[in-house]
Amino acid sequence: MFSFFKKKQNTPKESLSPFEEMQKNMRREVESLRAELGDDALVGGMQLLDRINILETVKLPFFQGLLELTDEVSGQVIDQYEPLGDFNALEVHGFCACIVATAVSVINLPDDEKPFAMDIYFDLWVDSALRNGKNINGPSLKDRIVRTWGEYRPFIYHAEVEPVQYIIYKPTESAARRLVSNVDRLAGVTRSEVEQQIAATRFKSTISEAVRITDELAFPPH
Repeated sequence: MFSFFKKKQNTPKESLSPFEEMQKNMRREVESLRAELGDDALVGGMQLLDRINILETVKLPFFQGLLELTDEVSGQVIDQYEPLGDFNALEVHGFCACIVATAVSVINLPDDEKPFAMDIYFDLWVDSALRNGKNINGPSLKDRIVRTWGEYRPFIYHAEVEPVQYIIYKPTESAARRLVSNVDRLAGVTRSEVEQQIAATRFKSTISEAVRITDELAFPPH
């Protein structure tokens, strides 16, 4: 007769291999992320990590640093527009993203990794713009920022390396002055000659600092 008081024999637990244990932990983490973020965000995040893991030189912290750098660049550039009244903020923020993307393009990353790194950065920037803006189409914005970067890149590059005296004494030859004129036109603002000089000088210093910080993000000093 069966007794409830009869001591049950302990069934030995099945031991898992290190690989199976790792899979179990990964499934637990995925379910936790799914519960927190939802399926769409989870899938997008994992796809992003897959793209980043293809790169050998830079990893996720590099791109996190680029987004923080973008905020710093935006703060410095926006300071040159707020005193002018209403302006097209998306155009100005797009210019700031182009500064950071240009910095990625000029640092000493392997040539075969640069296009992937910049594409990932632009996707992250677009995602941030979609979360912070209204009535923005993601694919159209991505196409637009890539096209805008292609137009701005030569001037951003030359603005960093040109002598600062060009801004004052050779305004028609100054890449930094041309950047100010183009961004002002798209942002819908005008400024005086002196204000153009001040803004161009700020653009130049912001670009140089962005390149320096981007290089340190990719190759941290020991």
